[in-house]
Amino acid sequence: MLDIPGNLDTMSKSSEYYEKLAKEILEKYPHSIYTDLIQDDRPDLQDFVNNIGIEVTNSGDYKGFEADSTFKKIYGKHFEELTPLENDKVGELRSKDYSFEESGLNGIDLLGFPAKWMSNECILTEIGKKLKKLNRVGEQSYRDFDSYHLFIFSEYFLDYTEIGYFDPEKNEIVRIECKNQIFELIHEIATMQKSFTRKFTLIYILWISELYILDIENCKYCHTHTQAD
Repeated sequence: MLDIPGNLDTMSKSSEYYEKLAKEILEKYPHSIYTDLIQDDRPDLQDFVNNIGIEVTNSGDYKGFEADSTFKKIYGKHFEELTPLENDKVGELRSKDYSFEESGLNGIDLLGFPAKWMSNECILTEIGKKLKKLNRVGEQSYRDFDSYHLFIFSEYFLDYTEIGYFDPEKNEIVRIECKNQIFELIHEIATMQKSFTRKFTLIYILWISELYILDIENCKYCHTHTQAD
């Protein structure tokens, strides 16, 4: 499990904060490929040893980031067992189109998800913006590196079954479908990048407590569970 530094409950809106957090996560990642990351500009993180530039961005409403992760804490409990803070967060989740039920000994379960969870739109929009910036010319151009990577903090993503909210045996069809959607996303990113000179070869997506790594060149992905300090 990968520890996420910092307090996700009070995430700042400043780009510097996200850049610093991304830097620390990438440095702590057990299979990190980076050496001596420097926080700078155009791109946000720079590795001169391996000649890699990393851009950092966020996608979605970060007021809901901690509320989304709350479900992991309340799953299987009963409503009367929730703390006042957990009750507040359940209210936030319901306001964001999540729905819940409590069934006997099994406790709280999740019935419905926001529509955005099943859409690539947020991710693709953010990648498109960053691609245009990466390929600027003139005074706003980016420093030259052999490879460019992208780190996205995202409130919405696809493969929710892999986090363990559901019984894998009962949800295998959903799991397969979600994985297919991730591969579809990789294909869409690769297609989008064809018209650009500079491309993102590796894309990290931090979603709730999962770090997804999308290898665009080789059309594959992996992920690791994360844990906030």
